[in-house]
Amino acid sequence: MGKRPFLLWLGSYAACAAPVVWLRPRWLTPLALAGAIVWSASVAGPLAVLAALLVLALGLPGLAVLITAMSLTIALPIHYPLLYWIVVPAAVFLLRRRMRLPSWPNLSRMEAAAAALLIFALLSNWLMALKPEISADGLAMHLVIPARVALDHRWSFDVARFTWAVMPMGGDWAYTAAYLMGGEAAARILNFGLLAWMAFSILRLLARWATLTRALLLTAVFVSSPLVTMATGSMFVENFWGALVVGALSAVFDRRFLIAALLLGAAVASKLGALPFAAAILVLLAVETLREPGFPWVRTVAASFAIFFVLAAIPYGTAWAVTGNPVFPFLNTTFQSPLYDTSVPFQDNRYRTPA
Repeated sequence: MGKRPFLLWLGSYAACAAPVVWLRPRWLTPLALAGAIVWSASVAGPLAVLAALLVLALGLPGLAVLITAMSLTIALPIHYPLLYWIVVPAAVFLLRRRMRLPSWPNLSRMEAAAAALLIFALLSNWLMALKPEISADGLAMHLVIPARVALDHRWSFDVARFTWAVMPMGGDWAYTAAYLMGGEAAARILNFGLLAWMAFSILRLLARWATLTRALLLTAVFVSSPLVTMATGSMFVENFWGALVVGALSAVFDRRFLIAALLLGAAVASKLGALPFAAAILVLLAVETLREPGFPWVRTVAASFAIFFVLAAIPYGTAWAVTGNPVFPFLNTTFQSPLYDTSVPFQDNRYRTPA
């Protein structure tokens, strides 16, 4: 977005948000949400918006279960759009009693002004998500996966065609579900929705130790960072596993330990880079169970670790079975898979160069 379009966007948003902040602060969030849904439907089509909203309505635990089921069945030629239009709405219907619709609290004008800044940062990323995919990673991998599944109704794990074919793909399976239901636009809107979910989880965590105004401002700083814009404007999977990790941390503080383990397992099944965060949160989980008097510590920790390891191991077990290397094509000098060069380590120099 150039300087002039950005200033026009900023001025338009300020002109709309300022009267609401001053006169009806409570209306700010629902009006912004309604406006984003209507505008998205006009740009991307109602089907894409409905598909993304249905996948998001599963909730983070539901998404973790969905990508696990897809990981176990994706090699079978059963992944047709009709299947997802049956399964996803049915799951949302079955989970309806567990869903908690957001309540719109009465905000002071100061809190509403801070909320307006956060919403502006979110909507700026939303505008990027409405555009077609142009990133190298998206066009070479993250959009190829759902497009290929839409064509073949399965994923072949063919490392002769795609070197990355057995990498962890939890986030890509979520995008695939949305893609099969509503096309590329649905997958990109889902990516933005995951950012919004992550921001809400961060806000809830910060509000435990800070005033609501400060929590809103700190969350806005995070959402407005360049890395967030890069991850949301393109089909990277960082918003997906980031939402799972932050959601797991929130679940630990809410004493929902098994849910936290479920989310962490799904996060590591989406990207190996989530492992350090998952390990730290699992340690926190064990500590928090000890703080609960009379709580079945051993049973809860054992069940949590079992859930985590079972979910996290699926993509690495698949990679090992297909190639002999659980992190193929990485560390192949160690695991010696005959399907890739064993003399030189595979590495992406982009991630070894300082930003």
